[in-house]
Amino acid sequence: MILIVLLIALVGSLALLKYLGTLAMRPTEIEVGDLTLDQIVELGTRSSHSRVRRIFGRPTANRTIDGGAEWTIRTGAGVMGVRVSPTPIGYRIVAQALTMRIAQHQGWINLDTTWGRSKLLTNWLFAALGIPHNPRKLLRQRKRVFRAITRAAANAAVPAAVQAPAPGRTLGSQQAQTPQGTSGS
Repeated sequence: MILIVLLIALVGSLALLKYLGTLAMRPTEIEVGDLTLDQIVELGTRSSHSRVRRIFGRPTANRTIDGGAEWTIRTGAGVMGVRVSPTPIGYRIVAQALTMRIAQHQGWINLDTTWGRSKLLTNWLFAALGIPHNPRKLLRQRKRVFRAITRAAANAAVPAAVQAPAPGRTLGSQQAQTPQGTSGS
């Protein structure tokens, strides 16, 4: 009974890693209309890595023929590509994993130890099934870039809404005011 539970847990975890790898390889897009291309590139390249990682540099964006930009985010888990292309209402940002690392350990493995034999077996199994090493890291990077850009676009849209309040409302009031000459009760 315990062996069956362990086997189900192993198959379930491998299936989850394979699914997350498929999600990372699938292109995901957002559309932004309130930011310029330079703002999107600045936010995207800055949010591609954590603050500590940015000490060593951040990705550089290249201009594309269609008037957009693209950059790649390289980590130990693989390479995430981000492409910004113009649309009639603004810009479309598409991100997807371009490559993913399959084996978890590269280099010399001591086959005399249990850890070495199990690592060799795990690497072989991951390579045979095409399971990526760390797809969550690639998904977190994509989410971080999208979140930074959408948050900046939402903040850029807020001042326009605040400047022009809806009819019958004031900036400091949350309730609609009653028109002049009618009683509120």
